[in-house]
Amino acid sequence: MDLPSAVCARASVAGALADGQSGTARAAALAVRGTAEHQLARQAMAQGDYSASTLDILRRADTAMREMLALDPDLDPLGAMSDRRREIADEMVLVHRRAG
Repeated sequence: MDLPSAVCARASVAGALADGQSGTARAAALAVRGTAEHQLARQAMAQGDYSASTLDILRRADTAMREMLALDPDLDPLGAMSDRRREIADEMVLVHRRAG
């Protein structure tokens, strides 16, 4: 399995797991999903893909991270997930500019 396929599989499994959970378990699964989606978007951008589909992936990553932080902020004691959300926001602006 190549890296993009593995990351996509992680995002899919984490999303399915999150759908069946609540509280901290859901937040943890959303952290994995958001991280995997963010990695997918970065891989796309590294290959020159600044399309609407890359923007959609970034939006899904941000949504997962936002919900994760709302459900259980204690899962981000050092602020790494909050930092990732800021990176995603910056990358969404970049993709939007390059696509338009």
